[in-house]
Amino acid sequence: MEDKSHHYSQLIDSSSEAGASDDSIFEDSPHPLYQRRRWTTTILPWATTVLAVLLILSNIIWVRHWMDHAASQPTEYYLKRDGHTLNGVTQVKIETLPAGFLDDNMTVSDAYWSSLFPEGDGVVALPQSWVAAKNLPPSIRSPDDQTQSVYIMAAFHQLHCLTHIRQMLTSYYFDESFAITKESVWGHTRHCMDALRQWILCHPDETLLYKRDGELPGEGQMRTCKNFDAYKEWAEEHSYVYPD
Repeated sequence: MEDKSHHYSQLIDSSSEAGASDDSIFEDSPHPLYQRRRWTTTILPWATTVLAVLLILSNIIWVRHWMDHAASQPTEYYLKRDGHTLNGVTQVKIETLPAGFLDDNMTVSDAYWSSLFPEGDGVVALPQSWVAAKNLPPSIRSPDDQTQSVYIMAAFHQLHCLTHIRQMLTSYYFDESFAITKESVWGHTRHCMDALRQWILCHPDETLLYKRDGELPGEGQMRTCKNFDAYKEWAEEHSYVYPD
């Protein structure tokens, strides 16, 4: 059999200097696979550093955006409304409102509470023909127009009472000298408390609110609710402001 050993050549010269490194061997090799690619030792580290810096900066920007978004979320919740059908119902989700409703600066929080009321604060003047058609109970007539009767929408009367009670509590909290000394003020407060009691008893909400650790009762729970904005718009369309 023919000896084919002479067809193979030695890859590394055994006569190479004893101290020669592997790097120098590959650098001297004529084959491109064994030639050191110098850019990997110069450009690549810089590119890696730049990419790392960009990644860190992008994470910082994202975290800052997330923190700003979270900080902008209000603290209390109410019912979101969709659509504008009077007396309609809609599936809504409890969500947060601007924290201004709970701001300790009364100038700020008062503005938020006032924004809930339509022009006229829910007092409306309706033509007597409309009153008769709807079979409404008699009410006082408008001093400006005796053909119109004056009513107040119950929802805004209830909001008025809640606002009054809030004013009493915040005044008591922030002013040590505050006291309900006038009979008219105390009588108004008692009336409002009882008006809210009557409303709750007349319109009991049978929704079963869940309770979860670290959350307010029913937070984020779906509800079926009337459209508050539609009522507010209707009240504004028929609003009546008592003359000074």
